[in-house]
Amino acid sequence: MDTESLCAELRELLSEVIGVSGALIATGDGMLIAAECEDSLHAESIAALAAATSGVGAQFAYLMRLGELGGTVVQGNKGCVAVHPIGENAILVLYGNDGPNVARLHLAVRQALPRVEAALMAYQR
Repeated sequence: MDTESLCAELRELLSEVIGVSGALIATGDGMLIAAECEDSLHAESIAALAAATSGVGAQFAYLMRLGELGGTVVQGNKGCVAVHPIGENAILVLYGNDGPNVARLHLAVRQALPRVEAALMAYQR
């Protein structure tokens, strides 16, 4: 499976989930794997920031004795972004720019994770 297949999976996800305007998959160290977002010029920067966000979130969860990191959400007054680990060394990033709706974003992540994880495993083979 090539990156185009991963992008197709992300496009399908975006067409199915209301309120999510962009999605990308990155490695745990911030290298972009696949992206479907309006501004693809910033996808590599988003991937790098997602890795940093995931690292800080994992350390915060450890310090607070919250268990293994399930995800990190950044919320602004114009939208929010969710950063979730996929397996051992990948990250799924979903974001919406239509106002802060964290509940909708969490639902989108729960729906997307199994499919994206399966597509990523096929890509890595």
